[in-house]
Amino acid sequence: MKNSRSKIQLPRGCNPTGHGICYGDTDVLPEKATLPQMVRHYQKSFRPRLKKRLKAYRELTWVDALTNAVHGKEVDENIKRMDHLRRIEIKAMDKAYKVLSDPKTKLKSCKGFDALYTMISEVVFKTKGLGEMYAYDVALRIGANLKLKPKHVYLQRGVRVGAEKFLGRRCKERFLKCSDFEPGLKGLNAAEVEDFLCLFKHYPALKNKA
Repeated sequence: MKNSRSKIQLPRGCNPTGHGICYGDTDVLPEKATLPQMVRHYQKSFRPRLKKRLKAYRELTWVDALTNAVHGKEVDENIKRMDHLRRIEIKAMDKAYKVLSDPKTKLKSCKGFDALYTMISEVVFKTKGLGEMYAYDVALRIGANLKLKPKHVYLQRGVRVGAEKFLGRRCKERFLKCSDFEPGLKGLNAAEVEDFLCLFKHYPALKNKA
């Protein structure tokens, strides 16, 4: 029998089932933490970091934001590759950058996050070695620079795992509404719900919503 006080260490990076906003953090919570405890922990320990990373992208020039986002880098402190994107080959990112940086792609003309994410995804899915997790990471950061925020919770990799556990069903949708995760995750915006579902996908209470 497991000790009721045993803890789960939040993942370093998010391989193999993770997503974009990971911090290499070593914060721990009791394994039997309730959903409200998990939400409070997220708001205290992880929400500020997400805001900090996106703020850093918002303050970059367009060229620097595009270059760093497409090459999978965080820029809030030291510019470095995101842990969960380290396995992606540079040449794959370079191919995506060549297309996305072409003025003909017209990323800056997007009027909303969904249009931006769709445009980036179309390029990413045609590039060998890249996938949906990478597409969301790039879109979220470029979106921050363009002041375009996601209004829906986009499902990919670990986020889908967390969403399926939370909702108790298979999730084949491209995205879900924030309201689908209420009242449990009420108070978190779309990007934060996406972040939360990936980070806490292994916690039992995510399934029980209690």
